[in-house]
Amino acid sequence: DHAGKTASEVSGVGGDIPILGSIEETFSMGADAMLLGCAFTGGKLPDRWRKDIIKALENGIDVINGLHDFLNADEQFVSVARENGRSLIDLRNPPDYFEVGTGRAALVNANTVLTVGTDCSVGKMTTSLELRTEAVKRGKKARFVATGQTGIMIDGLGVAIDRVIGDFMAGVVEDLVLKGAEDSDYVFVEGQGSICHPGYSPVTLSLLHGAA
Repeated sequence: DHAGKTASEVSGVGGDIPILGSIEETFSMGADAMLLGCAFTGGKLPDRWRKDIIKALENGIDVINGLHDFLNADEQFVSVARENGRSLIDLRNPPDYFEVGTGRAALVNANTVLTVGTDCSVGKMTTSLELRTEAVKRGKKARFVATGQTGIMIDGLGVAIDRVIGDFMAGVVEDLVLKGAEDSDYVFVEGQGSICHPGYSPVTLSLLHGAA
C-alpha cells in the first residue's frame, strides 16, 4: 500500500529508507539479507512467503529468520541456499548449553535493568535500547541483552528465550546477564510478554528470576 514512500513518511521514523513493492526491486539496490521479523502467534511461516524467500536466495541474499519454523529444517530452502552459496540463519535456534537458574545474576556488579509491561508489544525492547543509548551518552558502559528474535537482529548478544526448555530459561537469562555485566555499569535486559498474560507469562517469570 505504501510502495514508493519512505519509512519516515509512513511511520515517522526510519528516515529515507525506501518502501518497495516487491522483492525484485531490492536486487539492484545491494540488499544482502532478508529479515523475517514479523511475530505471528505460534511463529508459523506463511506459505505465501516461500516464493520470496526462494527468490532472495537465488539472487544472492541470505535469509535471517525469527520464526519458530526453522528454515534449516526445510529441504527446499536448504537445497536452494546450498546451490547459491547463501546462509539460512534461524535466530530462535536454542543454545547448546543449559543450566538451571541459581540467582547468579544478583551477584554482578553492574546495575541490571529488566523492562516489564502489562502486555506484549508495548515497547519493552525499544525502551531497553533507548536506555542503553542514553547511558552511553552519559559516559556509562552499558549492554543490551536481547531475549527475542528482533532484539537479536539489532544487537547480537542474546537468546530467543521462548525457544528454551522451561527448566532452563532462568539459567540462560542468568548467563546472558553475566556476559553483559562484564566491564559494564548497566545491563538492560529486554522484557518479554507480561506476568499477567495467559499465554506468555512463563517467559516473563523466567526473565524476572533469571535477571534477579
